[in-house]
Amino acid sequence: MMLFRTYKYTVQCDIRHMYRMISMHPEHRLQNILWRADGTLQCLQLQTITYGLKSSAYLATKCLVELAKKYKAQYPLASEAIIKNSYVDDVQGGSDTLQGALQLKSELVSLMGKGSFQLHKWISNESKILQDIPQEKIGLAKRDIDQDKSIVKILGLSYDAREDAYKMSGRVLTSPEVPTKRNVLSSISRLYDPMGFVGPLTVKAKLILQQIWQYNLEWDTPLPHELVKIWQTFYNNLVNMPVMTIPRYINLSKATSVQLIGYCDASVVAYGCCIYVKAIVNGNPYIHLLCSKSRISQLASKLTIPKLELNGALMLAKLVNHVASLLNISDVHLFTDSKIVLAWLDSSSLKVPAYIGNRVKEIGKLTNKMLWKYTPGLLNPSDILSRGADPQEIIDCKLWLHGPDYLIEGNEYNFHLSEISPPPCSVQYHNSDEHIALSATVIDNVIDPFFERYSSLFKMIRVTVHILRFINNVKENQFHQT
Repeated sequence: MMLFRTYKYTVQCDIRHMYRMISMHPEHRLQNILWRADGTLQCLQLQTITYGLKSSAYLATKCLVELAKKYKAQYPLASEAIIKNSYVDDVQGGSDTLQGALQLKSELVSLMGKGSFQLHKWISNESKILQDIPQEKIGLAKRDIDQDKSIVKILGLSYDAREDAYKMSGRVLTSPEVPTKRNVLSSISRLYDPMGFVGPLTVKAKLILQQIWQYNLEWDTPLPHELVKIWQTFYNNLVNMPVMTIPRYINLSKATSVQLIGYCDASVVAYGCCIYVKAIVNGNPYIHLLCSKSRISQLASKLTIPKLELNGALMLAKLVNHVASLLNISDVHLFTDSKIVLAWLDSSSLKVPAYIGNRVKEIGKLTNKMLWKYTPGLLNPSDILSRGADPQEIIDCKLWLHGPDYLIEGNEYNFHLSEISPPPCSVQYHNSDEHIALSATVIDNVIDPFFERYSSLFKMIRVTVHILRFINNVKENQFHQT
């Protein structure tokens, strides 16, 4: 999905009956069906990949990958698209030039033909790419585009081929007549957002589920009045929200410079991070929300806000490390509004408790070539993510969709840096070049040989029990004699 946003011209298609096009080895044809018709008993054997088995998706994908590797020299563009831009039977590729997209389409048809695969449901943001595709194999008919019905599903997300943009709406939700824990969870699960475009709404929904869980209700028990009121308010706001449009193309083809800019934040209820991509094209900056991720704070953990902020920083480090390697972007800037977290990251992991030190060490490994900086909380878009928001609060929120205004003004972002004081829980050392280390060695002439004598823990415990019982009996005998 992320690579699909980097191409100026897109090519998307679906493999028709993919499982049925792959023949199983005779020794592995285990799907047999006994069928009786007209009094005659027959054994029907399924000789292709079976739907519903755990191994089916792997076997089908493996066949596509092997097909791409076998003809990589002959069809380089199609081979790369299958390996990097496909998910099961969906292929989402593209190119920065129209000629490249046409070549990709041609290679995909030829390469898939080598494996007896047929492609259909073709979709592109450029009509010239689909000129030689039969009308019955195009995902959208021309009359649908003319009648403004150009929205299709691409890997679960609504995509408008005419506007070349993703569409997010809450109208997919269904409100049950009698809200219960089961049907509220079922309704919220329809809010499918793997890229985190509406992350604050997802956090709001998760918080409602967390409140429901605290009541320890059965799955089909009606919710209390106060929870029904909270749910109905959230549902009404979501289904009535205007359609949210997120541009697919992030202007990377002709960019002179590209930056990844990440933010993280935490509140008492949740923590999360979001990443923006900034592309400079002909001197003009284009900034787009790339992805976001969030997590609800556990009620039983009782973590402090600084530790939750550190967890948010770790989440950002993992996410930005993956995105930077995927998009091959080296200019990365990471922001947090927690001075304590910045102080932890600037200090040695040995100077802080283990919980903090382990996370600081991992963040350092993931972001060793990236810059961590400070930003005020009011200019931190992940603050919206960490608290959750209603649809009306993010639908036209420039801070969430495009980041703070200072991203447009320059490329260094050093004007928000301030002096970071050491956190109060870190261990302070004297400013001296000389350090004194003290050590002591204690030799136990009784316990150590006792541990070395037995190789079995169970046997050693039994011996210890007998010794303690003997000592206790001796003390009782001495007490009776006195």
